[in-house]
Amino acid sequence: MHERMNFPIVPTPAPKELIPENKKEYTRLSITSKVEKSNGEFEAFSIKLDKNGKPPLIVFEDIDKTLLHLEPTYNEIRKAMWPKAVEMDGLEEVSRVHLAGFRLGTMWRELYRMYAIYELEPRRTEWKDADRYEKEFLAEGMPGEHYR
Repeated sequence: MHERMNFPIVPTPAPKELIPENKKEYTRLSITSKVEKSNGEFEAFSIKLDKNGKPPLIVFEDIDKTLLHLEPTYNEIRKAMWPKAVEMDGLEEVSRVHLAGFRLGTMWRELYRMYAIYELEPRRTEWKDADRYEKEFLAEGMPGEHYR
């Protein structure tokens, strides 16, 4: 059992293979993560084991791509950063609005947009549409143009 993640790693036997470039014999170990992804699937990956049955190097925190899916972490951050927004629109809507701003290119653009939508008076709720925010604030000749 992996100590930090509290789930068993169940090896699946795989055939030995000969790696031509270094002439070392390896055994492959196939592992299916017990951490479910947002789409309900479980990441499967394969690890080479040396002749002593040990992997050359493993980074467990990212091997099953759990660090690439940060929605649970972001949800906690959203609740802490924008409690009024979550109260007004609900976490699902605030998440949708926040994620729509990820493509804007910088964290400043993303966070200022959220501030304008949920905190600024008067609120700029029309900027929930990230394209509109770009046209009305970030475009050439607009107040945020130098943040492009």
